[in-house]
Amino acid sequence: MLLGIAGFIALSFAFPVVVSYWLDRRAHDGVDWFKRRRVLARGQVAEARILSSSLVPTKTTGSKLSGAYSIVYEVRPDGAAPFRTKAIEVMFFSEARANLVEGSTVEVRFDPGDHTVVLVRADIGKLQSDRDAARRAKEDALLRGS
Repeated sequence: MLLGIAGFIALSFAFPVVVSYWLDRRAHDGVDWFKRRRVLARGQVAEARILSSSLVPTKTTGSKLSGAYSIVYEVRPDGAAPFRTKAIEVMFFSEARANLVEGSTVEVRFDPGDHTVVLVRADIGKLQSDRDAARRAKEDALLRGS
């Protein structure tokens, strides 16, 4: 009896973990969470130009606030030839509008072995405070000039 209860409790914890892992891997075209974390932690830093970015409507994220974006990068690593690759990033719609402008340059980390690329996310709070500071400085300069 006690073994049955323990088995039920273990399955009730394991099932959601397995399902969320599978959904995450499916949303990111087979690149699992562990691989993305490893690339973010130990991958090489490079600048990348966004050649294309589009919302992928067939990949559900389980949220009405975020979506999966298919991004084609031209990665330009230091001391190596540039290469093009595609990645799927799941992010909030507001974050995507700010970061995924075609032709813009972003910071990425990549695995030199298989060219898996992960977007280095900008701190939205810092980005907003920098924009506010620049706006205030511009307004102050305009006020002093009149």
